Amino acid sequence: MKAILKLLTVHSVKAHILFIAILVSAVIIMHMLSSRLNQVVQIPIGVQDLNQTEVSQAFVDHIKTSKVLNVKQVDKAERDLKVIVSRKEAVVVVQIPEDFDSLIKEQDLKEALPIYAAEGFIGKLGIELISQSLYQTEAPYILALHLEEEDVSESDIKQTLKERMPTPILKHETAHKHSSTHIEAGIVMTLLTLVSSLQVVLYHRLNQPLALSRMYMFKGTRLKLHFLYTLIMSLIVMSVCFLTMIVFQFNVSIWFYVISFGMILIYEFGLSVLIFIVRTLSHRIFMAFVYACIVGLIWLMIQL
Repeated sequence: MKAILKLLTVHSVKAHILFIAILVSAVIIMHMLSSRLNQVVQIPIGVQDLNQTEVSQAFVDHIKTSKVLNVKQVDKAERDLKVIVSRKEAVVVVQIPEDFDSLIKEQDLKEALPIYAAEGFIGKLGIELISQSLYQTEAPYILALHLEEEDVSESDIKQTLKERMPTPILKHETAHKHSSTHIEAGIVMTLLTLVSSLQVVLYHRLNQPLALSRMYMFKGTRLKLHFLYTLIMSLIVMSVCFLTMIVFQFNVSIWFYVISFGMILIYEFGLSVLIFIVRTLSHRIFMAFVYACIVGLIWLMIQL
């Protein structure tokens, strides 16, 4: 047992460091690509501010807080806002009227904001996000108005805020087994699985037939070797998995970690068989890549 631990720890320190460095580098590269992609897919929103007050500026600032939206100012001289949408310069164009601040304070905003949007899913999403921004701008004034009245209870204020809250266009069923976050996390973990298949190259020196044959003379040594290798490598990969969820800010459930650890254990046991049994390096690499693709595909299907 001590000989196995020494082989998988002391004699494999350099390989462990290199393996962890490769996995962390892969996480950093994926995060950079993800950030770049998020910037590319931003929805262009045109805003024409005819009010030019602190209230209208607060509304624009609320819109800008959304990472999905790319806000562009529309010149006040522009008369036909539909043209901006038809020219595909913006998916949604909203016009802030000259009396916007007074309409906000008087709580008279029903159909007060002219909004022009392109047809389809992206246009609806843009309108929904603008509606939410308008609600955030309006909420403090609703609260202030109720606080001025003496007979208003806390439940009345909450009810008014709830009634004013825009109904989301993009509804989702809470009974769904997996959220989109779990699917994205599953994709990232599938890519990490493919990268971690490189360990068949990094740990190829562990396959020493003469040393292993002497070690296998003791009963149960072969099983202990596979078990310890699987456990050590699974803990390394799982640690990087946890780091990945933090870096990508994925809010995943404990169930996701349980499934991930189970899949990693199965995956690492298969790699240990390839490392210690398959002697030809080229065969080992090919089989590890195919095996990683299969495990990654199963992993992704579980999250769907």
